[in-house]
Parts: sequence; C-alpha cells; structure tokens
Amino acid sequence: MKHFYITVLILITYSLQLLALPAENLQQSPIVMEEKLVKENSEIIKQIQEDFKLVELGKKPKFAKFDKGQPLLADGGTSTYKGKGYSITIQQTIGKLLGVDGYFYGPILKIENEGLSSSAKNISSIKFYSTGEFKSFKNDKEKK
Repeated sequence: MKHFYITVLILITYSLQLLALPAENLQQSPIVMEEKLVKENSEIIKQIQEDFKLVELGKKPKFAKFDKGQPLLADGGTSTYKGKGYSITIQQTIGKLLGVDGYFYGPILKIENEGLSSSAKNISSIKFYSTGEFKSFKNDKEKK
C-alpha cells in the first residue's frame, strides 16, 4: 500500500530554523539574536527541540507535562502538554485521505513566551498514516 504523508508546516520568519538548530550553535546561526536572549532561553529552546522531535517520533514529550486543564477531545487521541513558555499538542485525529482511513498525527507547538519568538506562534508537523501504518508506528515506538 502506498504511503500517504502530508506534512503541514506553519512557518513564520525564523522560528522553525531556531528549533532545528542545536542550542549550542545558536550564536553561529544565520539568525541574528542578542547574546543575552540566547543565554536566557537556550535551556527552553533545547526542551522545545527535544519535545517536538519526540512527538514526531510517536513518543510523549519529556519536558512538557500533561495539561489537565485542557478538555480531552473525542477525535482519536489528541492531547496537550505544557512546558516553560510553550505548549505542545499531540494531534491524533481519525480521518480519511484519498479514500484511505487513518490518522493525522504529529506535534503542534504553540510558543507562549514572547522572548522566544516575536512573530511565530504555532509550528506543526502533521503526517497522515493509514490505520495499519499508524498502529505499526505507535507499536514500534512503545516498544523502544
């Protein structure tokens, strides 16, 4: 069966580049940031990077904690986690793409700390998995 992947990325200015760079290399990046801003936020940036990547890999965030204040959606398993200056929603929505039943899955990052980004507020990476692919994807990740 063909794999159908849709990656939706919401990019505004430099925020995705910021998340893709190792925090220790931020000062060497093409992104011009004040040294003070980098130092103040480097630990938060590392946490955001790791949590975002973990969710992309089918795992739960390491640093952000489950947000008990958010309503649980009856859409297939979407849940929200809160970190320092950010929240990360794990979208897990039952859906259909080109007649194939499956799940839309991936992280949606919401930056709440104004010091981390002046313009980008949401970054996401959502993929579509057929039902069988999704079950394999989640089972593989839970075993590791």
